[in-house]
Amino acid sequence: RFLHDGGLDTTEKSVVVDWYYKKPDEAGRTLLHYCKFCNGVVLYASENDPALAGRGFYDHGKYPFVFDPLFMEEDSPAGFGYIDVMKECQTAIDRMNHAMDENVLLASKQRYVLSDTAGVNEEELADLSRDIVHVAGRLGDESFRPLQTAGLQGNSLSYRNSRIEELKEISGNRDMTQGGTAGGVTAASAIAALQEAGSKLSRDMLKSAYRAFARECYLIIDLMRQFYDEERVFRVIGPAGGREFVPFSGAALRARPMGLMGGVELGSREPVFDIVVSAEKKSTFSRLSQNETAKECYQLGFFAPQNADAALAALEMMDFEGIEKVRQRVRQNGTLAQKLTAAQMQIARFHEKLSGAEENLSTRALAKNLSGALRQLS
Repeated sequence: RFLHDGGLDTTEKSVVVDWYYKKPDEAGRTLLHYCKFCNGVVLYASENDPALAGRGFYDHGKYPFVFDPLFMEEDSPAGFGYIDVMKECQTAIDRMNHAMDENVLLASKQRYVLSDTAGVNEEELADLSRDIVHVAGRLGDESFRPLQTAGLQGNSLSYRNSRIEELKEISGNRDMTQGGTAGGVTAASAIAALQEAGSKLSRDMLKSAYRAFARECYLIIDLMRQFYDEERVFRVIGPAGGREFVPFSGAALRARPMGLMGGVELGSREPVFDIVVSAEKKSTFSRLSQNETAKECYQLGFFAPQNADAALAALEMMDFEGIEKVRQRVRQNGTLAQKLTAAQMQIARFHEKLSGAEENLSTRALAKNLSGALRQLS
């Protein structure tokens, strides 16, 4: 049956299925094949394609999709998320809210038990705008009395509040994640730290999504290796915002033979990539923490050119985001300091030679020596 949303006419529609499956070849390799069929008729099959029958539809041999389940289920590629975990608790809270709302409405409405022999005018009794209700005869407790609805008990409210607290614990939606504090915490950095500590569930979910996206990027690189036959030009925006147009083709990604050594073929090699996925906009706590790390490195003299060796030794034992850029900048400062020291020593030697030279030293020779020293400095 054709799967569709409500209100869609499917009388002249059919289901088209894209089927990816794995099958071993004669050599024992597992190949990925593709088949498209509709109403039991095969429209395309990679096994019937002579160019792909012994190669597979994709060279990487993996399914062209990535599952990102939060909680795994046994014998299933799919899983369940926090909505499924919180569903039962939230449903119980909704039922209790509905029952409590009905109880409040019944308790706030005045109702009566009225006998047929009471002789009370029901229309006047039901009309709250009338100040006088006429009665025929005498009224007694047996023929007329108010009907009271029992109010909510304290244990019912306590149980409902406990289920709400349970839902907050399961979902991680604590007060601190919303900016609320307790115990007199008023510092901005402390509130940001509490918010970061309370959002660990969301961070775990995001890390799982980052890993799934990294696997998807690896699949894209494998497809570029296989299908990018013609050279293409990409516009790359650098960290400083500069634009650069880079030509690229799949030949740079394909395997290259290593040659022979002693009559033995060394095989082939292909480039391997390390993909790191991170958020473009970080939380307030992450920005504050990174800013504090930068200020501490500056106060400790990491960026002073004369402390480059000691700073690099300390950075080897540290681990924070962006540490490679910091190491590169420290190395540049150290290299600049070495060049400056060498130029200063050379200028000092020139001064010594000039002080011991004869007074009739030509102006051209003096300018030549000074220009050489300036070139060394630059």
